[in-house]
Amino acid sequence: MGPMDINLIIEHLKTNGITITLKSYHEIVNGQLPSKDIPIIYSFSQRPEIRAYLKDMATFLHTEGYQLVPSLEILLCHENKGYQELVKNKYHIDDLNAYYFAEIEEIKQYDLKYPVVLKRLDGSNGKGVFLVEDEVSLIKKVNSLTPLYTSSQKADLMRRKYFRKEKSYKEYPNYNNKNDLEQYRKHIKEHKRFVIQEFISGLDHDYRVLVAGDRYYITKRHTKDDFKASGTKLFDFDIAEPEAILAFAKEVHEKIDSPFLSFDICRKGDEFYLIEFQGLHFGMNVVVKGSGYYKYEGNGFTFTTQKPSPEETIAYGLANHLNK
Repeated sequence: MGPMDINLIIEHLKTNGITITLKSYHEIVNGQLPSKDIPIIYSFSQRPEIRAYLKDMATFLHTEGYQLVPSLEILLCHENKGYQELVKNKYHIDDLNAYYFAEIEEIKQYDLKYPVVLKRLDGSNGKGVFLVEDEVSLIKKVNSLTPLYTSSQKADLMRRKYFRKEKSYKEYPNYNNKNDLEQYRKHIKEHKRFVIQEFISGLDHDYRVLVAGDRYYITKRHTKDDFKASGTKLFDFDIAEPEAILAFAKEVHEKIDSPFLSFDICRKGDEFYLIEFQGLHFGMNVVVKGSGYYKYEGNGFTFTTQKPSPEETIAYGLANHLNK
């Protein structure tokens, strides 16, 4: 699906009683700020430098007391599965054991139960997600994700090790070439942050639930050649007895307050597990290809047959959130 029509979103917001003043990010960054009682709605970017620019903007606005929609917390979770784990811990969504690391050596301090799921921080559609059977395989896989040294760095290490005269400095009596080499080796070593998550065995599907305001869209995603359902494109939109899954999604949504959230949920027996979530960038297949949505009406979920556009769905979630 191509990019959404922002003007159409604005029109839908107007029908829900929300008036919008459209500004470019550079205008906000360079001082064209509204009063602090006016919420600032923003989106995302997949371009790393623009995403960093947005984080600078959002962090500044947050520290200055502006209301961001979605929150800074949701922005920090975007393309960052590690920060998602911090947020899950904050709201006591600790149904799946998970760990966030920056160095592979740190795993030895934890009693990991293998097999485990290894995740890069970014990526979607199942990319950067691996099942590893033991510690040796985990260390090997993490190292494969992070090139240790560039060619020029390797050449410099060789020079320092074999072609450097022994030096000494009176200001640093403990200096020697060997220690300097090891310190330099550690200094230039690249690190790739990663997440290790508990593996739930025996699953052949999971669920994607998209919450927009008080609407709940749901689809079942089947696995194909491995343990991952994400990225297989094998969907079911007619879900038998979805109430328990929707109730779990509702419980999580009430903890993570955001106009829209996309949850990946798995179920084993009577237990539900939140695999990950997004609040800024997520697939809309569940809206476009499904036949409608659920709402919680006080004592249960009722289904409405309707196929709103992605723009109307986003506008509805924003308006529902702001009008609260």
